[in-house]
Amino acid sequence: MTPLPEEFIVIVAPCPLAASAREGWMSRIRAVDRIFENSRRIYIDPYSGAEPGALVPRRHGELVDEYRVDLTNSEHHALLERLILGCRFVYCHTMHLGRFLLPFYPTGKIITDVHGIVPEEERMLGRPVVATFYEGVERFILKNSQIVVVVTNAMRDHLLAKHPDCNAQFVCLPIIETYDAALDQRVPRKEGDDYRVIYAGGIQVWQNIDLTLAISDKAAAFATFEFLSNEHAAIRDRAAGMSLLEKARFGVVGKEELPQRYLASDLGFVLRDDTAVNRVSCPTKLSEYLWFGVIPIIKTPHIGDFLAEGFCFVTAEEFSAGLLPDEARCAEMRRTNRAVLDKLIAQFDDSAEMLRSLSLPNLVRENTLAGLPIGDRHLRFPAQAELYLFTDGMHHFVRDVIDTYDKLKWQPDVSEPVRAVRIIPMVADVTVLLEEMCIEASEDVDNGITVACMTPGRPAPRGVALAKSAPYFDFHFSKPVRLRDVTVRLHFVSFGADPAASGNAPSGASVAVRWSGSGASEGLKSDVAITYI
Repeated sequence: MTPLPEEFIVIVAPCPLAASAREGWMSRIRAVDRIFENSRRIYIDPYSGAEPGALVPRRHGELVDEYRVDLTNSEHHALLERLILGCRFVYCHTMHLGRFLLPFYPTGKIITDVHGIVPEEERMLGRPVVATFYEGVERFILKNSQIVVVVTNAMRDHLLAKHPDCNAQFVCLPIIETYDAALDQRVPRKEGDDYRVIYAGGIQVWQNIDLTLAISDKAAAFATFEFLSNEHAAIRDRAAGMSLLEKARFGVVGKEELPQRYLASDLGFVLRDDTAVNRVSCPTKLSEYLWFGVIPIIKTPHIGDFLAEGFCFVTAEEFSAGLLPDEARCAEMRRTNRAVLDKLIAQFDDSAEMLRSLSLPNLVRENTLAGLPIGDRHLRFPAQAELYLFTDGMHHFVRDVIDTYDKLKWQPDVSEPVRAVRIIPMVADVTVLLEEMCIEASEDVDNGITVACMTPGRPAPRGVALAKSAPYFDFHFSKPVRLRDVTVRLHFVSFGADPAASGNAPSGASVAVRWSGSGASEGLKSDVAITYI
């Protein structure tokens, strides 16, 4: 049994120091990791799937180990118990990961960084069953926590209004990224010139891109526009027929170039709706605008703590009517907004210092874990189905599933050509047969394309078997392809790991893979042979 360090912190999350690409939520995990950069950290990742073989940590420098675990496995579960008893405290990122730790919250040693209000987010995404599940998770965590970390004070107020019996101490930790840029580096607008307006973001429904374009069209007489987005072509298409097109540029720039674009912009769109999710948030885009002196154009001012701290803005109605501040007033608004960010940064520093000094005792009698309710239903419901698309980076899509299923269709919003696909049918202790994968491309597919399958599985009468020890299917394309849909047809064999379903499948084993391209004759390409490597 590997000895534990003398003093360490357990962080439940994927390790942000790993070399692989990560999605947006990792920015907060990275920021928190920097708080504890001088402490010994052990990361527990129950989200990415355990790897077969012995429990060996991945090393990330001298101070960080990462374990990828399956908490339905008794050995892995025992490791978590040892770590909880031996650590200063456990820092768990999100309610989604908190559900794996529910039996251990009565110890009082677990701090949960809420990130967002999960039940309300799930309802907004049209998943009421999952929202109901996370209402229970949220209620249990808040009832059994000594300390809860929130992004904004507005989030604290929301949670206390829902759970008035919560006695936890709330620590507000707003993540505000800082840049080497001062307001006097801005490119000034000459009096009488058009206002320069920027939009930097995607076309997700909460971004209100159609409303953004409609308002811009009304303001084209006195403003110029720049839309920076990976989906800039789709934004241009939505603006077809508008007079806006004569006064707008559409494109995408790298993150390193974005500061210069901000410094040359007067106003920026952030048209969030007045919803609970937005009222408790701390949008990165809004804090970027304020840092570089871009005055936000808003639909509602009730976004996180910005209104309470006194930020300055222009409403969508004022902008549409041309009721805009002159240069002297704009300069004053920019200074006020930077002062708001300074307050939030100071709050982060104070909270970070408090977290660094923590050491939480185990509240369970005799300082053991004996008698804790170690049930495992919460580890299996709702389970996760995951899709990864590998382009120049990585795109991760998660679907909560409440039962086994026969077919699952993904419609990922990714415009870049895809080199490989990874499918995790269910993050649970199951054995699965993959029977068919159908890929619909947004362009015609070369008949000569081949697919290499690197899945650690084994051939079965009707496909490729998958066990919990290697819970994924990987497909690598000989040429990058722009995808529209990915559909998998599966057969769930059993719950409980199948030891026989391990090792690489030999060359010749196959599963049907079909292509459907926009220019394909009769709508379907011929079967594509899989090569196992």
